[in-house]
Amino acid sequence: MAFLAAVPAALQIAGVVLSAVGMAESGANKKKAASSEAAQLAKRAAARRAESQYAAEDERRQARLVQSRALAVAAAGGGSIADPTIVNIMGDIEAEGEIAALSRLYEGYEESGGLEDAAVLRRREGRAAQSAGLISAASTTMQGVATLRSKYN
Repeated sequence: MAFLAAVPAALQIAGVVLSAVGMAESGANKKKAASSEAAQLAKRAAARRAESQYAAEDERRQARLVQSRALAVAAAGGGSIADPTIVNIMGDIEAEGEIAALSRLYEGYEESGGLEDAAVLRRREGRAAQSAGLISAASTTMQGVATLRSKYN
């Protein structure tokens, strides 16, 4: 008969333990998900940086093509590459190409910085969720112990 009297207490203890384990596991799973998302954001940041470098190089290549075309047109028109007007035009084309290239780099690095910041934030959120899960587990355990103690004292 004493055994049957202990069953409710054992079930209550089991419930408290399972609840605490579930809370701790939930926090760990949230941390894992946040870490995974942070890794994806970091990959996107790296890809965006590489993309902007490629776009900047393409802008420079386009500027060289425009310069080549300008020289060909000038030569076909009887102009000299030493003519001050041609030199100024070539300088302007080069400057515009470099500005476009640097703009592409800036955009890519700015966006990748935002993605990296988001990755850091997700990692922090994951650690916070894990800590919250452990704290909730401890709290549930303490409440269960207090309830059992008050019942059976």
